[in-house]
Parts: sequence; C-alpha cells; structure tokens
Amino acid sequence: MDEIRTELQTLQGRVDENQHTILKNIEGIENRIVKLEKSKREVLALKSDLLPTTSSVPETVSLYPEEMYSEAYRIYKEGRYAEAREAFLKFLHKFPQTEFSDNAQFWIGECYYKEKNYEKAILAYEEVIQKYPQGNKIPDALLKEALCFRAIGDKTSSNIIFQRVIEKYPESLQAEIARKELNKSP
Repeated sequence: MDEIRTELQTLQGRVDENQHTILKNIEGIENRIVKLEKSKREVLALKSDLLPTTSSVPETVSLYPEEMYSEAYRIYKEGRYAEAREAFLKFLHKFPQTEFSDNAQFWIGECYYKEKNYEKAILAYEEVIQKYPQGNKIPDALLKEALCFRAIGDKTSSNIIFQRVIEKYPESLQAEIARKELNKSP
C-alpha cells in the first residue's frame, strides 16, 4: 500500500509539473500574440487610412453583404491574395457583424497564409477567435494558427494549439488533422 501511495504521489508530482509547464507555454504564446498585435497596431497607426486608396478591386460596393463577400471570395479563389485581402477588409469595414464576417476574417488569414506571411496570418486567425467566438470558423482558425506557428519554427506553441483543437472539438475534421500533425512531431 505504501508503494502505491509513493507511486501515486510521484505521478501526481509529474502531472503538476506538466500542468505548470503547459501553463507557462500558453502564457508564452499569449505574450507572442500580444506582441504581434502591438506590432500590427503600430503599422496601422502609420497608415493614414486602413484601406488603400488605389485598388484593383472594383469600387462598386454592393449594398448586400452576400454579394460583396462572394466577390471577395471569387478573387481569393483566383489566387489574387492581396486583392482578395483588400476586398475582405472592405467587406468587414462595411459589414463588421454579419453571418459572413467571421468567414471574411478567416479568409484574410488564409491570404496571408498562402503568401507565407505566417505572423500576419496568426494575427488574422486570432481575430477570428477573439471577435467571433460563436462563429463556425473557430476550429479552422485554431488549426491554421497552429500550422503557422509550426511554419515559423515554434513547435511548442503549435503543439499546444493542436492539443486545444483536439480537446475543444474532438469529433471534428480539424481535430483529426491536429492529431495527425501531433504524431508528426518528435
């Protein structure tokens, strides 16, 4: 019985140690996101206007969110990522809280991801998570955020976020992908 108690105490010590390590890692991820957000705010503060004045996106802005969103998505599908990002930004400027807003923010992240601008993609995906917590793009945004952290060499952060996807959305396709990605990690 004493051996079992000793072993149980040892295991509890390891669990406590692992929890502490995970919490410190999450804190580190949060700090990195805060720094990235601060950098983003500084860049935006230097611009006179959030949206560019010259654009290859048609200036005829629809009064209907679905049409404007569809046009931005069409541009994205054509692989014109900078233009698509601009179109999604215009959409969000005009329609910040519609059924398409979380998707538009997600596609902004995807534009950055396709351009291999992973830091900006992380920020865009984080906006999906923060601004649209009830939206349907949260699992996708978390998964892509983890892939971005992996792409910039931060395997610890990516693994923690993969684990979060699995815990919060265990039956989802995103959780299945996260499990596969975690199995790739050494």
